Amino acid sequence: KIYDCIAENNTAYMILEHAEVNVVNKHSTTVPNETKPVQEINPVKMPVNAGKNKKNLGVIVVVAAVIVVLLVGALIAIPKLSTKLAPSSFIYLADGDYFFKPYSKSKDNINFASPKSDDYESGQFVYFSPDGKYVYYYTKFDEDERVGTLCRIEVSKIKSNANFDKYIENIASNVRLGLNILDNGFVLFEKDEDTLCCYNGKEVIKISNEVINYYISEDEKQMIYLLWDYDNDSYALYGCYMNKPDEKIKLAKNVSSVPTPKDFDNILYHKENDDGETSLYVVGFNKESEKIANNAKYITAGKSCSYYIVYTGSVSLYDYVKDSNPDSYNYYREVLQDEYYDQSVYDLYRFENGKSTQICSDVISFRIFSGGIAYKTKDMVNKKIDIDEIEYLDDVINLLTVNYSEPFNILVLDSDTIIPMTEQGLEILESDDEYYRPSLYVISDKLFLLNDSEELYVASISKNSIGHFDLIAEDVFYTYESEGSLYYRSGLYEIKDNDFYDQYVYKDGKSVRLAWDCSSPDIYEDNIVIAETDIFSNSKRTVYEITMFYPNGNKNRIADDVSWYVRVDNKTILYISDGDLYSYNGKESTRIAVDVDYVWCSKVMDTV
Repeated sequence: KIYDCIAENNTAYMILEHAEVNVVNKHSTTVPNETKPVQEINPVKMPVNAGKNKKNLGVIVVVAAVIVVLLVGALIAIPKLSTKLAPSSFIYLADGDYFFKPYSKSKDNINFASPKSDDYESGQFVYFSPDGKYVYYYTKFDEDERVGTLCRIEVSKIKSNANFDKYIENIASNVRLGLNILDNGFVLFEKDEDTLCCYNGKEVIKISNEVINYYISEDEKQMIYLLWDYDNDSYALYGCYMNKPDEKIKLAKNVSSVPTPKDFDNILYHKENDDGETSLYVVGFNKESEKIANNAKYITAGKSCSYYIVYTGSVSLYDYVKDSNPDSYNYYREVLQDEYYDQSVYDLYRFENGKSTQICSDVISFRIFSGGIAYKTKDMVNKKIDIDEIEYLDDVINLLTVNYSEPFNILVLDSDTIIPMTEQGLEILESDDEYYRPSLYVISDKLFLLNDSEELYVASISKNSIGHFDLIAEDVFYTYESEGSLYYRSGLYEIKDNDFYDQYVYKDGKSVRLAWDCSSPDIYEDNIVIAETDIFSNSKRTVYEITMFYPNGNKNRIADDVSWYVRVDNKTILYISDGDLYSYNGKESTRIAVDVDYVWCSKVMDTV
């Protein structure tokens, strides 16, 4: 008996249902009916010399039988395996109707519903559940109110010549565009004007009216959200458990803001008094509200902790000028002595697992960057400016500010490592432009600098120091970090008023060019890149030529006149060209639908 059969990448995978006997390893203590999740099952390949070696063949048969038994004994894992092996199914919008296609080579184009709208520009009409089992979609969409009826249907029920209408579930009406589907299958949405609801697969549960913002815990078991408290003219912070979303728990009142929580057992929030002073508090589902510090403010977060500052005093700007003739008239003397222009001084703290640790004191200015905090303390400001040479108030303020050309320290997030910027680093960062802000990145044990001259450098960092900066590349104009690697673009030029460049990645101590003469690249985990390599515009629309770049330096032009594309799996790219939908397999393109406005896929490859 065939339980399921899935085709992907020219291979068929069959799951056999065979439950006549229970097979138990005699050396195992596992109960026969006990269910264990299957992490991953690799397909068994027949050896080349299988016909000559019956012993090997016997081993393969036994292994295959064990796999079947595991699958029968662990039915909970079968949907996960099916989802992993199954090719991406997709829905496309054409001529005002939704069409379902089970996979790109399928001949089926099944019309199963319609949004009942001429607004085809929104990508929020259709959503697949994380396991690919269900599709959620909007119908009876009102373009003025931006609401519609939310429906759901099981993907396996959408079949040709089938009466699948009876399987369509009308979940709710007047639902606003934009769903949040959790990994556990729960769907969060807003209906009517401002009511946040949860659909748990069986019923719609109202969470609350007038929800301003909400956050879900990483394990998706808890939610916190803000409501406006009219009596106190501030926010109130509430929480709930996702298995009982309508049972709200009031966590705190008089709340002014809530940073994105890292730990739902220790949720940080701010309160502001009538004088505008902000205090920092912590609360949890099983923890009473507790003040952390007065005059305190959250500033950033690491991977496992948060950082905040506490106001401890101020300094006068007049302390940082040389005034050799204080009895003479000078406009700036009065301004600099005015307390209104005093500069704040802070202590910097790390907050983790409900506990605070002071990192440093007398911080007079700081800047947040990726992976770190650049800061300057009072004792690091050694210069003074002659009061008669002041042209603007900022001339004095800049002495106290982290401007990257004067000494500053770096705090590496998550490690409490504090290291001073080296003289070489300061020389690299020096610029005549007072508004210049370089790009800094801490990635693992490396510090990257992109300066005003578009030069990209890297140095190793340790607990005590920064090493020598080495030049990676010149003519660099854009950088970003992802998954422990630094991506950068170099060689900027224009074609038809559009930017083109070369795309690189720096990883494991070396640079690799991923794509060239391109624009808007999508970079995938296997370092394959799909990018625009030409742009065509007319009075009606802008379309592109797209090209696939391979890590070995080769490239394939896929198509031109492209308005949309997505990489579905290792070998398949879907794209819309001149209004028709095509599938590209790395060698050739096949048209699979006509007059297509939009496409939604059950799974796509992630970009970095």
